[in-house]
Amino acid sequence: MSYIDARVERSHRVVRDAAIAELAQVGWGAFTIESVAARAQVARSTVYRHWPDKLALVIDALEHHSEQPAPEETAPGRPRVVALVRHLAEVMADARRSAILPALIDAAERDPALRQLHRAFNDRRRRALAAALADAGAADPELIAIALAGAVVYSRVMGGRPLNPDRSEDLVTAVLGPDHGSP
Repeated sequence: MSYIDARVERSHRVVRDAAIAELAQVGWGAFTIESVAARAQVARSTVYRHWPDKLALVIDALEHHSEQPAPEETAPGRPRVVALVRHLAEVMADARRSAILPALIDAAERDPALRQLHRAFNDRRRRALAAALADAGAADPELIAIALAGAVVYSRVMGGRPLNPDRSEDLVTAVLGPDHGSP
C-alpha cells in the first residue's frame, strides 16, 4: 500500500469513527457532515470527497462498525447461529454503537431514504441468521431469527443492560433447544 493509500484509509477510519460517535451523541436530526469533519479533525472536503451526503456516510460507517462475522459456510448451522448472535450481542454491548439504534429507528420513521437503507442493512443481517438457522434445521428460520435478534436488542434498548456475549450459546439453546442443530 502506498503512502497516499495509507493516508486515505486513515481518513476513512477516523471519519467513520467520528460519524458513529456524532450520531450516538446528537442523533440523526442534528448530525451534519460539518460536525463529523470537526470531530474527525479533517476538512469538510475530505468527507465530501468520499461520501456525497450524511446518509451515505452513516450507512458506510455502520457497515464498517457492525460487520458480521463470516462463519465458514461449511460449518454446522448451530455454531454459525451462535457466532451471529454473539456478534449482535457484542455490538449491543458497545455503548457507542448501541446508542445509535434508537436515533436511527426514530429517524427512519420520518425519512424514507433512511428507512429504506436501514431496512436493507438489517435485512442482510437477518437473512444471514435465518440461513444459519435453516442449516441448523430450525422449523421457522425467519421467525426464530427475529426472536433471537429481538431478545438481544430488547435486552439493551428496553432493559438497559446488554446481553453478555458469553450468554449467546445459552440464548440459542433456550430458543432452539439443547440438541437442535448440534453437530
